[in-house]
Amino acid sequence: MQKDYPAAVILAKNALQENPMHLPSRILLGQSLLHSGDALGAEKDLKTALASGADEEQVVVLLGSSYLIQGKYQQLLNEVKSGGRATDIETQILVLRAHAYLNLGQTEEAEKSFTRARRLLPSEPGPILGLATVEIQKGNLDLAA
Repeated sequence: MQKDYPAAVILAKNALQENPMHLPSRILLGQSLLHSGDALGAEKDLKTALASGADEEQVVVLLGSSYLIQGKYQQLLNEVKSGGRATDIETQILVLRAHAYLNLGQTEEAEKSFTRARRLLPSEPGPILGLATVEIQKGNLDLAA
């Protein structure tokens, strides 16, 4: 099933014209903008959703992804913290943070975050691929395989 994000953007914007405080539409707009390649627009709408009282668990991974795509690595680390959420969300947050650390050249911190994520969900591919990337950056090609 193919997702039509441009159509979702239009639908969400139309819904928000009728009711600017409709949080599900605001979150859908942020998510759709992110998946359409507009990370800055997504950030704006996701922050608006949070400021309007949206459930942080519904927004935090999307917002972190928008920061990562925009290269706002330090902002991601400052604002998207791990702890106290559902296992799948925690895993995604740890992976986002690890990628931010990698992009900032903080390989050891990246490895710690990927390792924590892997402990939470051992079969999740994100932490596994991330740890392989860390090993490649360290020059340990045998361990990356």
